[in-house]
Amino acid sequence: MLRATPGERARAAADALGDEVLTGWCADLLAGRAVWGDPGLPDVGWVGGRAAAGWGSPERLDDDTRHWSRVWAARTCAGLVTTDDVPRVRAAAARALGVVGEGEHAAALHEAVHDPDVAVRSAAVRALGVLARRLDREI
Repeated sequence: MLRATPGERARAAADALGDEVLTGWCADLLAGRAVWGDPGLPDVGWVGGRAAAGWGSPERLDDDTRHWSRVWAARTCAGLVTTDDVPRVRAAAARALGVVGEGEHAAALHEAVHDPDVAVRSAAVRALGVLARRLDREI
């Protein structure tokens, strides 16, 4: 799974860990409530892929590179927003990106605005508004 794309890892992690655990963990990583590599949390390979086994492993990250854990968590959420089979997961990932995502995650939210599920569409629209206000720019 380490060589899989972020979207593939996100789907596999949701299947293995459960939707609530994965989205909660990613949101906690993004918000700084969880620490990259904490042994009580899921394996960092789920979100970091190959990099988590090499240069991005928890013991090698420092204050200058620790932001990568947030980037990988956001990519996982972005992958869930657009690819997960469960609407509840897509909506939860959209909400997480709105609260803690960056401008680069707006494309996934814009795509989710056209989701077949009304709850996902609604979450994506709200998330885009939250993201734009938080980043103080058009998204």
